[in-house]
Amino acid sequence: MKVGEEIRRRRLAAGLTLATLSERSRVSVNQLSRIENGARSYFETIEAVAKGLRIPLFELCGGPADLSPAGMQTAQLFEASTPQTKEFVLHVLQTMPRRRR
Repeated sequence: MKVGEEIRRRRLAAGLTLATLSERSRVSVNQLSRIENGARSYFETIEAVAKGLRIPLFELCGGPADLSPAGMQTAQLFEASTPQTKEFVLHVLQTMPRRRR
């Protein structure tokens, strides 16, 4: 399942409107709608949406069942890290060369 589809599924399951999730996450209704409909977004935005949904970030990426043990450990460590550490890790990952599929 794609991130936007999972956000919509979680939002509806929680009984939230786009406006309520927007208030909780501080992401505009327009941006939330675009994400739910498949638009790409910054990691920080998806992280804010996860907080607004009150779920761990990694659950928007398929959930624990879809992660390898190393992926699960990485997600848990990232969730527990400080904002400064998250910013540093994101910077490192964003500057790494991408592997072509």
